[in-house]
Amino acid sequence: MRTTELIQPESQTATADPRIERGSRHWEDKFRTAATCGYSLLGLAVVTWFAFQLKFDLPSAGFLYLIVIIITAQYGGFLEATISSIAAVLSLNYFFEAPIFAFSVGDRADWVAFVAFEFTALIISRLALRARLKTTEAEARQRDRYYRR
Repeated sequence: MRTTELIQPESQTATADPRIERGSRHWEDKFRTAATCGYSLLGLAVVTWFAFQLKFDLPSAGFLYLIVIIITAQYGGFLEATISSIAAVLSLNYFFEAPIFAFSVGDRADWVAFVAFEFTALIISRLALRARLKTTEAEARQRDRYYRR
């Protein structure tokens, strides 16, 4: 028997029930999504506190929120970034737009901020997904080359 026959990829040696594996992956994904949303909302809370204590105006706080949304879209995904952008728009409206500590629904600035945040979340999350897929493909090609020897 040759040595290359003894080494098999993990997918061929797995004997676990695929339904159980899929179910655990499902809960892992849900937990990862919840954790990313939690970290993102915590980041928004820290940025809000920081910006409010330093008496930032609406555009300055908006750019800080945009940084949090970009990081969330990069490491999380579109869903997490969308939740962050909704929270950011609500925080901008409540803490930085007159009247402060009140929601003024219907203002054009809110809609512009929301569209800008969502557009940024969509673009960054798609670019991050594309980069992750290319990385996965490159790793799979590398594994295939290794096992074909």
